[in-house]
Amino acid sequence: MKAVETKSQKRAALGSETVAEDLWDQLQEALTNNKQLEQQLSWKSLECESLHSELETFRQKCTQLTDEVFHWQSKQEATYHSLHMECQTAKHGSTKIDCLEQQKEILVNAEKKVSACLSESSKNSKQALLLLKKANNGLQMELSNSMARWTSQLDKTRSKFEIGDGQFLL
Repeated sequence: MKAVETKSQKRAALGSETVAEDLWDQLQEALTNNKQLEQQLSWKSLECESLHSELETFRQKCTQLTDEVFHWQSKQEATYHSLHMECQTAKHGSTKIDCLEQQKEILVNAEKKVSACLSESSKNSKQALLLLKKANNGLQMELSNSMARWTSQLDKTRSKFEIGDGQFLL
């Protein structure tokens, strides 16, 4: 048992030295861990600052992109409105063109009918003129004949009167 006691005493003596050494070692290890943690903290702080900087850059980009989206959206709306108005104008113009083409067709048909009527009237007028000229020529001949006959009869009657006047005068 003495041997066990001796070992215990040695251990106790060694233990007190070992405990102090253990504490010292733990303190050194804790200090080293603190330095490592401080270094990690400074890296993480730098990384965090970098991330904050990137975050701010991305926020600015997001704001810029949002502004651009609103700009292009308003341009798209304006373009849509403009195209819609042009489409309405084109439809109105197309309807107007169709209406004008129908009116043109009506006028062309009317012109053809009027032309045909004028042609027919012209033929009828020519025939009427020819008939009137013939009638006029006939009437002129009849008038000439009548005039000649009346002139002849008038001359005969005058000569009878002249002859008869002469007899009355004697």
